[in-house]
Amino acid sequence: GLISPPLRDRFGMVFHLELYTPEEIMKIILRDAKLLNINITEEGAYEIGKRARGTPRIGIQLLKRVRDYSDVNGFKIINKEVAQNAFKSLNIDEYGLNEVDRKYLNILLNNFKGGPAGIEAIATAMGEDRGTIEEIVEPYLIKINFIVRTQKGRIITTAAKEYLGFKSKDSLF
Repeated sequence: GLISPPLRDRFGMVFHLELYTPEEIMKIILRDAKLLNINITEEGAYEIGKRARGTPRIGIQLLKRVRDYSDVNGFKIINKEVAQNAFKSLNIDEYGLNEVDRKYLNILLNNFKGGPAGIEAIATAMGEDRGTIEEIVEPYLIKINFIVRTQKGRIITTAAKEYLGFKSKDSLF
């Protein structure tokens, strides 16, 4: 993304990395929990892995936030229920989407009728920086097939509409 084509071409090989699965991140979470002296079950680690957006760094950040929630609420071990409750309090859903992600989707659906909408218009409506949206919000929404980037702009997908609970006029009967 941020490397210019001439520089990238100087490397002998170009690799495209895949995101980690929740199971792979669960293993990383269990290892890091041990290093950080955090008591966690496999089910608790899996709940974190599901919300890590396929990225170990995010999973480890979430582990620390769940640990904080657990400590503040007096839990001795992070199990599935503790992790789920922590994510509810953090407003992170089962897809790993947070308030900013949901705001993006709702603006695209409601303000721009699902798109296409340009990045500048979306950024202005959100009150966010274009770079933040393009580098942090959109890549994961594209990966999970919630938005599509086209030459005309961003378009919300049917999957995202279903996620948001949107019912089209055609599906009423």
